[in-house]
Amino acid sequence: MTIQLLERVEKCYICGSGQSKLLMPVRDCWYGLPGEFNIVQCTDCGLIYLNPRPKPEAISFYYPKTYAPHQHAGYEGSRNGKIKAIIKSLFDIRSHYLPPPGSPDARLLEIGCSYGGFLDQARAKGWEVYGVEIADEPVKYGREFLGLNIHHGILESARFPDDFFDLATGWMVLEHLPDPLETLQEVGRITKAGGQVAFSVPNIGSWEFRLFGPNWFALEVPRHFSHFTSSSIGQLFTRSGLKLEKIYYQKNISNIPASMALTIEKQYGQNMLTKSLRNIYHLNVFNKLSFPIAAMMSWFKMTGRITVIGRVIK
Repeated sequence: MTIQLLERVEKCYICGSGQSKLLMPVRDCWYGLPGEFNIVQCTDCGLIYLNPRPKPEAISFYYPKTYAPHQHAGYEGSRNGKIKAIIKSLFDIRSHYLPPPGSPDARLLEIGCSYGGFLDQARAKGWEVYGVEIADEPVKYGREFLGLNIHHGILESARFPDDFFDLATGWMVLEHLPDPLETLQEVGRITKAGGQVAFSVPNIGSWEFRLFGPNWFALEVPRHFSHFTSSSIGQLFTRSGLKLEKIYYQKNISNIPASMALTIEKQYGQNMLTKSLRNIYHLNVFNKLSFPIAAMMSWFKMTGRITVIGRVIK
């Protein structure tokens, strides 16, 4: 990877200011892919973002085939019956924010849907589902094995009609986008007036970031272009024309073992302990065992992931 495949961000994604301050130099600690990056903060609105960042033609390089969110692990879902998909949804935190469809033809969109696990669960509950995903293999799996309607590309290239969706979602995706404001404005166009939007993002305003700093796993350099707080995600919603209704602090502290692994590796290199901590991040059992602590942290609004609920106003 050469510097020619990186680009400088000339202005803030939210307010358009060209003024920023350096917070810290960073690199890809999880996969060890090359490139030198900075985390900066807009001095006008406070948004924290990556600068420089990969150019569009370099983005796929930073998403290796082992990238965890793209792994389907043989997920079959409703291919084995709707009941199985509904049961699986009980243990999927995304489904906690999924309302029942208001009508038989209610349409749901997921941006950055990967192979379509959430879409499959929503379909089993009665939604007519559509997905958008840029990665090749997850799209192929979702289409061929789950029979899902997934557009291969970015949201803007899908060219959905005006007022088409009743609910638009994106789970840990806004931080990956080169222009989240433009994407949310497109969401406003294709979602019906009064329709709901639900997005989850890492919370850089959390104690996790203050504790781990450049070793905080959710920085995900250079795959995460933006780093939101509850304040900056609220500003993004407002500027995109969406009405912010609620911010939930997720009962989830799964960033912690991964962040511990990165902290130890910076001093001592990768070893059996850090490999175990890396694996814990992917285990649902950790979320179950840590739930009491995560619930307490959520009550104090201190967890590292937030879900934002809003409405489309026209």
